[in-house]
Amino acid sequence: MRENVDSCSVEDAEEPLDTMHLSAREWQILSLIVILAEPSKEIAYDLGIKPASVKSYFFRICQQLGFKNRADVARWWTTYSERSSDLVRRHML
Repeated sequence: MRENVDSCSVEDAEEPLDTMHLSAREWQILSLIVILAEPSKEIAYDLGIKPASVKSYFFRICQQLGFKNRADVARWWTTYSERSSDLVRRHML
């Protein structure tokens, strides 16, 4: 049985997660998924990579941060949007 790679929860998280272990590319994928809310195929096209690569990155992000799906990621991002934006800028530069 194939696992849905767009699903990877943060239940009532009180503090931002430890995101220091994400690579620059993982931050890029994470921010595009949340900010653009586009499917993996469109993000892959924008980045010049394969859709399977976007899904793979997202699956690893979810594993590292404890998310189940894009909704969990978006909820976390919204809750910690100011901090998240600073982290993205720091990791993508």
